[in-house]
Amino acid sequence: PAVALAFPEDAAALGDLANNQCGELGWHHAMPFTSPLLNGETCRQFADKFTAATGKQWNQSLNHFVIFDWTYDVLKRTANVDDKNSIIEAVKSTKMETIGGPLDFTVPVETQVKVGAGLISANCYKTPLFGNQWRKAPVGSQFPYESVIVSNVAGTMVPKQGDVQPMVYS
Repeated sequence: PAVALAFPEDAAALGDLANNQCGELGWHHAMPFTSPLLNGETCRQFADKFTAATGKQWNQSLNHFVIFDWTYDVLKRTANVDDKNSIIEAVKSTKMETIGGPLDFTVPVETQVKVGAGLISANCYKTPLFGNQWRKAPVGSQFPYESVIVSNVAGTMVPKQGDVQPMVYS
């Protein structure tokens, strides 16, 4: 069900069947991170601006903004943007916070991890995933369901918002 409930529209489409369904997510508006590109804007502010601009509920695809934070940082630190080797050196020395959390490519690659037919090695970033549960939003909320972080084992820097609740169907 994690993929089937990746977006708030998915939960809304299921109606009552979505209540207390668990899944995984890579970004949440309650994360304690800020965007250097957006002058220190918080995840909550970023999500609120998304909702104001689109009329839609924030969703975890906002994590893709990390690439813009990172690109901005890399180009700021690049000695010569017309020299690909200069850009690569800036990439290799990335150590920063983004709207999706910390990026640190300066940590030595102790081992290469086999993933399918390929390897993950230097200059790769793995987003921590968090356990979430869709819950009925409080009465008067703009949207019918909200995502609640119920597991932060893969990223303890993000606080849990609650414990897993049982699914109850009548």
